Amino acid sequence: MAVSHVWSHGQGGRPEIFGNALLSPTPDSYTGGFNLCLHRRFERVSRNLGCVSYWMDTPCIPHDHKLRLDEISHINDVFLGSKVTLVCDRDIMSLDLSNPTLQTMESILATVLVCDWNVRAWTFLEAMRATNIYLLGRDDTTVRLQDMLVAVWSAGDISLSNLFFTTPHLIPAPNYYRATTGWEGSKTLETLPVDKAAAVLNNRHASRAGDDIVIWSLLCQEAPSHTAQDFWPSLQTRKLPVEVSTAFLLSETSRLKSSSGVSIPGLSWAPECPNLAGQQKDHDMGDFLTVNEENCVKGIVTEKGLLAEWRISQFPVANVSTPGASSSAGTPSEPGTTRYLEQIAFQSLIPKGYKWGAIIQPAQDARYHLDLGQLPLPAAGKGQPRFGKMKKMKDKENTRSTAAKEEQEEEVLVAILGTRDLIVQGLHRPRMKLGANPGAPRWTWAAVHRWKTNEASLPVMRRERICIA
Repeated sequence: MAVSHVWSHGQGGRPEIFGNALLSPTPDSYTGGFNLCLHRRFERVSRNLGCVSYWMDTPCIPHDHKLRLDEISHINDVFLGSKVTLVCDRDIMSLDLSNPTLQTMESILATVLVCDWNVRAWTFLEAMRATNIYLLGRDDTTVRLQDMLVAVWSAGDISLSNLFFTTPHLIPAPNYYRATTGWEGSKTLETLPVDKAAAVLNNRHASRAGDDIVIWSLLCQEAPSHTAQDFWPSLQTRKLPVEVSTAFLLSETSRLKSSSGVSIPGLSWAPECPNLAGQQKDHDMGDFLTVNEENCVKGIVTEKGLLAEWRISQFPVANVSTPGASSSAGTPSEPGTTRYLEQIAFQSLIPKGYKWGAIIQPAQDARYHLDLGQLPLPAAGKGQPRFGKMKKMKDKENTRSTAAKEEQEEEVLVAILGTRDLIVQGLHRPRMKLGANPGAPRWTWAAVHRWKTNEASLPVMRRERICIA
């Protein structure tokens, strides 16, 4: 039996530091460590659920850094291979779970959705890997989550049971155990795409600094990575290409840096963490902007960088202050836009020695552009690009961003790229294939910028496949 709990609810301890309750001859001689009453409780509950042992992080993961890293590398296996995963949350543990009525089951499920256990980072991973979830209630009563879901879905409030479709980590996975013969076999490890794993962790907290990277990697692969500097290179060297949503990258999350504080070649675009939380403690989290990922193009992570199609507008850094400066496509920019690009160049490009700059935004996947006439689109939220009515896309997109035309959107996110390569103005380059293209510029991710559309319109953008190193 694997125990999944919330640290702040008080069920923990470090036996190797403060003593060992299991080796104390009497409760009176026990002075610290893992509480003996907790051990006896979990021993009793595990036997009642047909298990011969239990695993819990606080007594089983050592405090020593190297030993902790080694034990964490087996977390996926622990929960995949456990016959039962027991959920311990103080809100749920205040409920009597013995012989629950249908109405009681509805109350329990509602509590599960909003309890502390369901909004933490580690417990999300543990629930996702679990094959058979039980809830621990008052007086050590237990109830199986799957049984309650089936009962409420069949005869209870259908709207409540449907809410669990928004929490797929709580939908029971296939049970690979048989009561009479024991363990039947291991479940195939289910991994999440990098951007989706980051999305589910965005509002989930991990108590220990750096654990968000560990959890992120365990959701995406079997072995954990303990730093972002290890995580992203591991994705670059996979046999099968790893895809990342371009909209996911267009956020105000800090980018990956080396120990010396400089960008890592091929990974200047890579976020250093899966979420915005904790990056700026004094920053109002509601003031962060992100971009809607729906229907946006995905990029491919390669050893040379991120290969993807973007909506892009290029400009020469040296001439950006010249009125009427042309983009690489030969289309002049408006004077207000040119002055705005000049500010960006002085802030993010000139100090780093870039010769050319580029403004990019995610492009929509052409598979989702259908000729549906005036079919209305959902209203975009703050910071989400608007693409106008749905239409069939052409390879050479050269339309002005409609986001700049929306009066109610005062800020939109754009990424700023820089390159020290020489770009021949007006030269059309063929689309890059998966691999090196000697004629393509080597773009580097410079910054993410809030473009104030009430001060200047976005420049003309065209659709182009580029590699960001």
